[in-house]
Amino acid sequence: MKNEKVSTLIKKVAVTAAVVTAGTAATTTAHADTVSTASSTSATAASQKAVNDTKQNLSKAQTQTATAASEVAKQQATTDKAKEVAASASSNLEQASAAKSTATAAVSSAASAVSTAQTTKDTATAENISKAQSEVSNAAKTVTSSSAAASSAAAATKEAQTNADSAQSSATTASNAESSAKADVASASSQLESDQNKAGVDSQTASQITDTQSQISSASSSQASLTSDKANAESDLSDAQSKASSIDTDSANAAVSSAQSAVNSDNSAVAAASSSKTTADKAKTDAQTTLDTLKNSQGSITGGSKITLTSTEASSVKQTPSIVDNGAGSGTTFAASAADKTTTIDANNMTTAQATELSSYAAALLNKLREQAGVTVKVKVTDGAINFAKQVATNYNSDKWSGYDSGHDVSAIEKAADNYGLADTGNYYEDLESYDAAFDTTMTMYDAKKYIYDAIYEMMFDDSSSSYGHTISLLGLNANHYNASSIDYFAVSFDKYGNIHFELVNSNTTYVKDSTKFAETFDTTDKTISATGATATQIAAAQTALDNATTADNTASAAYTAAVNKLNTDTATLTAAKTNAATVTAQKIAAENTVTTLQNKLNSINNQLTTVNNTLATLNTKLATLKAKAASEQTASQELQAKIAADQSVLEQKQAIYAAAQAATVKATAALTAAKQKVATAVAAQTAAETALTTAKTKLAAAQANLAQLTNAAANLQAAQTAYQTALAQLAAANQAYTVAKSEYDSQQAVYTQAAQKLTSAQQQLQTLQLQEKALQQKLAVESAVDTAAETPTTNASHITGATNQQTAAAATSTAKNVTDKAKAISATDQQGTLVKPTTEVMKLSSAHGVTEANTKKASDTRATSAAAQTVKQAALGEVTLPQTGDNQAASREVSFFGSLLLTLASILFSLDFLRKYKHFSK
Repeated sequence: MKNEKVSTLIKKVAVTAAVVTAGTAATTTAHADTVSTASSTSATAASQKAVNDTKQNLSKAQTQTATAASEVAKQQATTDKAKEVAASASSNLEQASAAKSTATAAVSSAASAVSTAQTTKDTATAENISKAQSEVSNAAKTVTSSSAAASSAAAATKEAQTNADSAQSSATTASNAESSAKADVASASSQLESDQNKAGVDSQTASQITDTQSQISSASSSQASLTSDKANAESDLSDAQSKASSIDTDSANAAVSSAQSAVNSDNSAVAAASSSKTTADKAKTDAQTTLDTLKNSQGSITGGSKITLTSTEASSVKQTPSIVDNGAGSGTTFAASAADKTTTIDANNMTTAQATELSSYAAALLNKLREQAGVTVKVKVTDGAINFAKQVATNYNSDKWSGYDSGHDVSAIEKAADNYGLADTGNYYEDLESYDAAFDTTMTMYDAKKYIYDAIYEMMFDDSSSSYGHTISLLGLNANHYNASSIDYFAVSFDKYGNIHFELVNSNTTYVKDSTKFAETFDTTDKTISATGATATQIAAAQTALDNATTADNTASAAYTAAVNKLNTDTATLTAAKTNAATVTAQKIAAENTVTTLQNKLNSINNQLTTVNNTLATLNTKLATLKAKAASEQTASQELQAKIAADQSVLEQKQAIYAAAQAATVKATAALTAAKQKVATAVAAQTAAETALTTAKTKLAAAQANLAQLTNAAANLQAAQTAYQTALAQLAAANQAYTVAKSEYDSQQAVYTQAAQKLTSAQQQLQTLQLQEKALQQKLAVESAVDTAAETPTTNASHITGATNQQTAAAATSTAKNVTDKAKAISATDQQGTLVKPTTEVMKLSSAHGVTEANTKKASDTRATSAAAQTVKQAALGEVTLPQTGDNQAASREVSFFGSLLLTLASILFSLDFLRKYKHFSK
């Protein structure tokens, strides 16, 4: 709306500028008459006075601007300091908030530790301690036996390793002997070859015999080696097959399955025990709260609060509810116990005991008022009414409903009514007190009672706007309440959107649509705490209920602890079983892979041995043929033949020794392989024994830890309680520090906000003064120019050149155009939402007006001046022509008169309109 008004102002500035330009042009049309010296002198004095006045105004404006600038600088310093202090307070608040959060977390952790310690103490019975001691003793025995088994397995491993080392030594010796025998065979063969050559055997035959014997020797060596390798491979394969068969993965997997079943069963047992414990814990807490509530209310439930009717109101309110406009009766006051001020509740999530106390408080106030009004029907607090009121509040929360803005949430009430078998076609139950904003539902019992007290008071004595509907409802003045047998089941609830719900469910069957559902879901047992407070019988009953709940809670806690302990033990067993199964499975896979590898190796050896045997048979046949051929060719002497025979005999002996050495190597190698297998078996047995020992030690440590917890339960509980009290004290200190920091932050933030507002105001004032100063400077420049022009002698004015006329006209035209352009620019800026200060443009317009007035007064001095003014008019109209002459003098005077009149009227109207619009805008 402000932008629209500013735009209107700018448009009027532009229109006025056009009027002034046009009016001035009209009044400057003149003829070449006699020069008026008096008129010129008058114009000079006027222009000089205008210059002096503007100089004085400019001096004052400059002083004001300097003062405003100083104030801005001062306020800037103040604001910067306030901002710095506020930032420091904000930092302190953040630190205090963090400390508060840390302390809160510490209290929660300490409370959890106390709960755990209490549970352990509750289970630390003599029976459980004895049982734990037995478990420790049994675990220790298991550790002892497992340790002995591990030691025995280690000794067996050591013995097997010693035997393996001995077998390794024997195998090395046999291998060395084989190598030596092989060298002897080679030497004897070489000697035989040499002697045969001497005997004159055909060189080719002898060479063939030698080659064949060499091949036979090599083949024999390969045969012996392959035979040894075959024996070793067969032995390795047999051992690997035995080992693979001996690894029992089925038993290991069965152990895992059994342990997993036990853990699954334990988890179910823990879940069931946990649920039972949670239920028992809640029952115990509720019973304790009920007992505390009753003990706290041994005095009057109202704590001294009273709301009364005057005697006139009491006798007339049935017939004339508006009588309550007279106000409450004497003695009306609010009061509460000291305990109420220290008891904190969450009004949006009250326990049944808390809801019972607050509802009984309200019931006591209402029943007293009903008694005064002669109404026999009393309100009674029941669990059914409490649950109904809570459901209504929950539905309000779900709908995010503010009664202050929208009245009753009828849909929320109808949904709750339907759940309890009540009529659900409207609001038949609720009186509602609503606040304009949500309040913090974490409050003391004192605050909650004060809210209820205020709500009842306002609905009783300030209900004319609701036609006394709340007054009639709370007093039980509805027609159905005159039935003495009817009952108002009553409860109060809070939600988190600033609403307090007073729910009255009358026993009249009119409001029960499903009697079966109502009977099943709506408990009508009277739980109202009497106005005089709890009785000894009620307290004794509550104490008995607490004792029973405590016993049940202890039993549930012990069962839960036992279930958790069993789960921990069985979980350890499962972990060990899984580890063992994984190990056994890996061993089984490795063993089976070894069997496959060894079988492939044996197959390869058999194939090679077959090939070597075939090759050896072929070579032996060839050698026999060559020897026969050599015998027929032999021409050596008998001695050489004997020598050759001896060489042959030696060679055969050496070959026999070599064969025996090869056999011995095969045997020693087989023995070594068997010894290594025994070492592997012994190592596996030792590993299993050590694993069993580790498991036994783990179980022993767990049993010892459990026994220590049970034995030290009382001391641990005391330590946990001490830590909890310490945490509470630290939390209280943190809360206090936070409150102080918050207060300081709010205070400093307010100081900073106020300083910033003052700074903004000072800056705006400075900007306004700067614009006014600039406008005065521009006005002074224009008026000084006018004054200079006015003092210029007018003698020989008729000789002023056309160029001078055109310059004067151009200056005037430029001034008018600048004003118009400025107006358009400001208008454009204003359309974009920018704040506009029109003072400068108005001053420029006034300056332009001063130029045209001076020109008008000098119009009769010279024809040249008249021509210049005519040029201004044509320039304003978008025309460019030469100066005109020969106009009718009478017509010129008439035009000049009306032009001056129009100029004066436009200036006055413009000034008035400008002042009005600007003043309005500045607000």
